[in-house]
This record gives sequence, structure tokens and C-alpha cells, in this order.
Amino acid sequence: DRGVATSGSVKRHWTAGDARYHHLIDARDGHSSSSDLLTATVVALTATQADVLAKTAFFLGSQHGLRMVERFAGAECIAVTARGDVLMTTGMTEYFA
Repeated sequence: DRGVATSGSVKRHWTAGDARYHHLIDARDGHSSSSDLLTATVVALTATQADVLAKTAFFLGSQHGLRMVERFAGAECIAVTARGDVLMTTGMTEYFA
């Protein structure tokens, strides 16, 4: 009765010289997002909502992304930072077995 989506830069990435690039392009500058997140997974009321929120959380990063997800009823997020920290919204543990 929920949708789940993950957005991140772990699988689809490449390097050129010393720079690392990935497929999630920030429309503001046309370059790979400089998010401090590696992945953001969202559980939401629909798969479409989960997809949009996961991408948005990824782009906003750890400081603002999870707080944004918490504003949506029925949505929860778990994210991993580039430093390896695991962050989650308060209700995400409801979905752990």
C-alpha cells in the first residue's frame, strides 16, 4: 500500500581526470549535483511521490532533504552520506522488519 524509490549517485557515475560525475544533473548549473548524499530512499503514499521526493531529498542534501520529506504525510526517508552516516526520518523504522 506504499511506493518506494531510491535516488543516488552510487551506480551511475564516472570519472574524468580527478573529478567524479554522475547522472543526477542539477538544473541550476547543468552539472552533476554536489549533494553530500550517496543515496536517498523514500517510502511514500505512491511510487510517483516516492520518486519525486527521493530525487528532491538527494538534491537538497543531508541538511535539508530529510526535513523536506517529513513535511509530506505518509512519507519517510533513509539516506546515506558520502561520509557513511545513515540518516532517517523519525517514522522510517516502522518499515524495518
